[in-house]
Amino acid sequence: MYNNLLAEMNRRGLHIYDLQKIINVGRGTAYSKMAGKTDWTLQEMLKLQDFFNDGLNQFDKLTLDYLFKGGNNDRKAERTK
Repeated sequence: MYNNLLAEMNRRGLHIYDLQKIINVGRGTAYSKMAGKTDWTLQEMLKLQDFFNDGLNQFDKLTLDYLFKGGNNDRKAERTK
C-alpha cells in the first residue's frame, strides 16, 4: 500500500475512481496498483505528481519518493540490501 499517496488522496477527498481517471486506467488496474500487485509506469507516477503539485508553491512540492514510498519498489530495494 502506498500510504503517502493514499493520505494525499484523502486530504483532497479523492477516491479510487478519481485516481483511475487521472492515470487513465480501469478500476481493477487502479486497485491493483494501489495494492502493489501491479507496478506503476513512470508516466502514471508523473501524472499523479503533477496533479498533486498543481497549485502548490515550490517548497511544498511532493516528490515521487514521497508519494510512492512504501510500495513494491521499497520492498524490492530492501531485499537487495
